[in-house]
Amino acid sequence: MTEQISLKKLTLLALPLLVASPWMPQWMLFMVTIAMANGLVGLGLMLFLRAGLVLSGKPYIFV
Repeated sequence: MTEQISLKKLTLLALPLLVASPWMPQWMLFMVTIAMANGLVGLGLMLFLRAGLVLSGKPYIFV
């Protein structure tokens, strides 16, 4: 059985990154930002898939 990540655990994971961000090198901050952006995109796509709003197959072409 898989364990779901609760909001409390997610906050405890994100809090050190938020506190340490002023002392992070620019390249590391960039990588963390890109990773978080990719995670948000994946979360949004998963939400759309669960809601049935993503069509599979070829997109419609309007001429």
